[in-house]
Amino acid sequence: MKKTLTIIASLALVAAISIGGTLAFLSAQTGEVTNTFTFGNMSLTLTETYEQNSKIYPGAVIDKTPVVSVGAKSEPCYVYAKINNGFGTYAALNINSDWSLVEGTGNIYRYKEVVDNSASTEALPLTALFTTVTIDGASVTSANIETVAQSTIVIDAFAYQANGTAETPTAAQALADQAAIGHWNTAA
Repeated sequence: MKKTLTIIASLALVAAISIGGTLAFLSAQTGEVTNTFTFGNMSLTLTETYEQNSKIYPGAVIDKTPVVSVGAKSEPCYVYAKINNGFGTYAALNINSDWSLVEGTGNIYRYKEVVDNSASTEALPLTALFTTVTIDGASVTSANIETVAQSTIVIDAFAYQANGTAETPTAAQALADQAAIGHWNTAA
């Protein structure tokens, strides 16, 4: 019986070694692959050319050229500008036709098209928001000119990535418009 057990144990050991060797021979393994992702880049600058401390008087036309530029290698984006005209009705800005007022706002403007500067090594200046500020000759009087003279115009720019936002251009623009509105509603 002991001999039988020894034979059975030996056969089991040979079978285990054979199966183990076969499994080792028939297996394969790959090396690890690590997937990495990066976010795109968008940058904006806002520059202005104008005469500081311009003299104002009823009917004055003051040259002022605010320009938003999209940075080099920036992803395709919608570009917005918010203009806070502290002059109110006392001064008119000649908004360039390349910029359109975002529906439902009184002071947020969107550039005419998606700006793609991803392949460029230079910043891309867009058309100026406006080029003149005209002081209203009828409503500015000697009684309110000091108040008007203390007024300011504040401009801010915002970009929203265009690709991957929606299936249609109209839907993508609507999402971008809402993002711009939300940006300035939540900005401090």
